[in-house]
Amino acid sequence: MMYSNLAPHMERGIMPTEQTAFSRWFRRQLSEQGLSQAEFSRRSGVATSRVSDWAGGKFIPSPESAPKIARALNYDVEVVMRAIGYLEDDPYAPDPESPEEQIVAMARRVAWTEDRYNTARNILSGWIETDRAKQED
Repeated sequence: MMYSNLAPHMERGIMPTEQTAFSRWFRRQLSEQGLSQAEFSRRSGVATSRVSDWAGGKFIPSPESAPKIARALNYDVEVVMRAIGYLEDDPYAPDPESPEEQIVAMARRVAWTEDRYNTARNILSGWIETDRAKQED
């Protein structure tokens, strides 16, 4: 996969601050999803030693590793590329800290059928009703 719009600073090399920022982001994602480094390694197909390097801030992933990370964490590749520092911030990109924006971004990746739509609609409707009932109490 080629990325012609890599952030300009990436042409000059990786700065330690990007390594630290990515490693913090990566460790937080593992923690929030309840994944060990070994489990992430299994899901992504990336060597455990490389995962440890990313988590420790020793190295950042290559652009070619971003799709593997995205699949294992269930994120869009662009979110991972931004977290690594290869893409500049996009004001219209989903905020990785916003559960609502992430759900919308995930929904855009679903191959919607009538059954899937009805199932998702029923689940969301149930949650809305539960929230309304709590607000009325």
